[in-house]
Amino acid sequence: MLETCHLQVALSRQATGSAAAWNAHAAVGDACHRILALLVASHALEADGWQTALEDAWGGQARAMTEQALSHGIATPPERWPGVELTRARLRVVARRVRDLLHDAGPGAEALTELSLRSADGLLGGRIDLVVAGPRRHAVVDYKTGATVDPLSGRIREDYEAQLEIYAYLEAERSGSWPSEALLLPFNGPPVSITVDSSACGERAKTARALLAQYNRIAPGPQPASPTPGGCAICAYAVACDAFWAAADASWAPQTVAVEGRLAQVTPSELGTINMRILVKRGSGQLGACLIRAVRPQEHPGARSAAIGNRVRATGLRAEPDRGSYALPAWGHLAVLADTPPPTALVTA
Repeated sequence: MLETCHLQVALSRQATGSAAAWNAHAAVGDACHRILALLVASHALEADGWQTALEDAWGGQARAMTEQALSHGIATPPERWPGVELTRARLRVVARRVRDLLHDAGPGAEALTELSLRSADGLLGGRIDLVVAGPRRHAVVDYKTGATVDPLSGRIREDYEAQLEIYAYLEAERSGSWPSEALLLPFNGPPVSITVDSSACGERAKTARALLAQYNRIAPGPQPASPTPGGCAICAYAVACDAFWAAADASWAPQTVAVEGRLAQVTPSELGTINMRILVKRGSGQLGACLIRAVRPQEHPGARSAAIGNRVRATGLRAEPDRGSYALPAWGHLAVLADTPPPTALVTA
């Protein structure tokens, strides 16, 4: 992350341990990670009845998600959340791939889940979803519920490649041998593998240490931002980053589509979604009046408190040319800011 933007790292550290806004999409992703960790750690995934064990684990996580949702004022059960059944089906596919990996690793293979590692000098660290070390395969594995490939280049995202190389470096220090492969197991596509090159991983670790030293020389002062269409497209903090909003313009679309403006109209639908018409002042989307259609409050809780005149920021938008509107997917971000101009400045039509 330091290679992309120092400010992004600073914001992520500020968010650690704080009460982040709950949303259904993130809750489902966390549940999937917990289920896979449980099935591997208990060896249930290697047994003949692994599908039953998976469904039982899903039932337990669904009950936990129901309680979480109720504590945030959401009465809709998880099975009715948008996209949940599709994610559940994809979880079965990923679980089978993990099962195959464990089998291919050979007899006596070691499988470690949610493995927290730190380099010998204490400067680099990471939490690896799964490490499999056997006589036939030695792999570090990371699960991803979002996109893993850059839509423009068709290659694995640079930040994910860096993550895998650092994971391989840390695992080599832990085990004394280099993994033969590093895998992303996405929920929305085929596995993505990189060949582990010890020299490349060493260089990646060297660069990470240099960037960390540069970061620490400035801390606790304000860190510099490095807004770019690619880097900001995947940043959870872009919605709150003034440097992003100062830089983003029409040239950033379609890689990064974001708008900021005043909320002119809020229309709840019978399906429980919310349509938001915004008078856009800046961003990479269309200026003037625009419609963000069918925002799901389960994914973007801020939409519930949105009121006409609020300043609104939305990132990760997807254009709907046939409708002349935008969609805000679960991985996008919405910020509804409290400052409101005098009523005479509002346009509500």
